[in-house]
Amino acid sequence: LDIEPLASRKLTLFQALHSGSTLSVHRLKRLAKLASRNATLLEASAHGIKAAIRQVEEASALNSQQFYGPDGERQCMAADAPALKKKM
Repeated sequence: LDIEPLASRKLTLFQALHSGSTLSVHRLKRLAKLASRNATLLEASAHGIKAAIRQVEEASALNSQQFYGPDGERQCMAADAPALKKKM
């Protein structure tokens, strides 16, 4: 998604607001609603990303993680097993 055209359009709208343009109340309310929705979505995605990072960090910090093996019994992860790595 290319955000430069969106940023340009947003700047144009802000300049119109500042110059006293006769934007309709309906358009301004719609813009406010969309901005609020965007803020909510950004906040939710940031929360999800932070939670995922925290889980990877917690899993990486454990020295003896346990998993269920093919026989259904708990097994410790081998000390020489590859560590979990962040891919960002």
